[in-house]
Amino acid sequence: MSKFFILSFDGGGIRGTFAARIMEHIQKSNNLQFDLICGTSTGAILASAYAYKLDFTHMVQLYKQAASTIFKKRFFLGPPLLQKAVVSPYDSNRLQAVLRSVFGHTKFKDIKIPLLITATNIEHSTPFIFKSYNKQFDNILLYKAISASCAAPTYFDPINIDNNLLADGGLCINNPSCYALGEAIEYFNINTKDIYVLSIGSGHFTKCYDKNISSWGVLNGWKSRTLVEFISSLQSETTYLNLTKILGSDNILRLNYDHDTIIKTDDFASNDHLIELADRCYACYQDKINKFLTR
Repeated sequence: MSKFFILSFDGGGIRGTFAARIMEHIQKSNNLQFDLICGTSTGAILASAYAYKLDFTHMVQLYKQAASTIFKKRFFLGPPLLQKAVVSPYDSNRLQAVLRSVFGHTKFKDIKIPLLITATNIEHSTPFIFKSYNKQFDNILLYKAISASCAAPTYFDPINIDNNLLADGGLCINNPSCYALGEAIEYFNINTKDIYVLSIGSGHFTKCYDKNISSWGVLNGWKSRTLVEFISSLQSETTYLNLTKILGSDNILRLNYDHDTIIKTDDFASNDHLIELADRCYACYQDKINKFLTR
């Protein structure tokens, strides 16, 4: 049996710039052939870009140019803390407009490469996985599915698709590589030893908390936004560690970066820094990447 390659993108909002830049480098130096693509939240954008055969140089520019539009605060008459309490700060329609400009009215049935996009059905507390190879999703607009996967709580409103109330895939599967592994085994009937996973992260944050914190309230100790980012980062790393045990270290390559402080999901001012982090990561792993992607 020939090798079966999975390409996986974590969620992480604007930090998708890191993964887009990594893919820009890889795309220029490799003849890419992946058999299954998966993505969560911002990773859903990038996974769809690969399946849609877009140039990742264009995707890096998209992240730089469109971020200020997507993360433009809604007009609100009142104090910022009250706004966070009563409405989502960002308008889902802006996000959808950007996604529609990229993917048009493409439907899942138009995607020829097996593609997974994760979301969460918050009404029934279950994962909701869009699949290009499942006829159930044939007529779903790609940009709508991506926007559902990106609908992170406290950032965007959830989205109703076919009477399913959907929000951020990162609530259940921030690193979708393990789910894709299950699909490769169960649906595509691939032997585990023949499966190879290229997993691209969105940052591992190492110093969110310390022993000097004396009061552990939601706002001052745990810091609610920090807690959300911390859980997502930790969940992704745990998935990677478990996948390594299943596949073996030779069959998975994880590209990510460690960072002392959290780069917030909506911090589009960090784009240039994220590109620098990606350039360093690629320079460090270039030979390993080329060897790993050799069929």
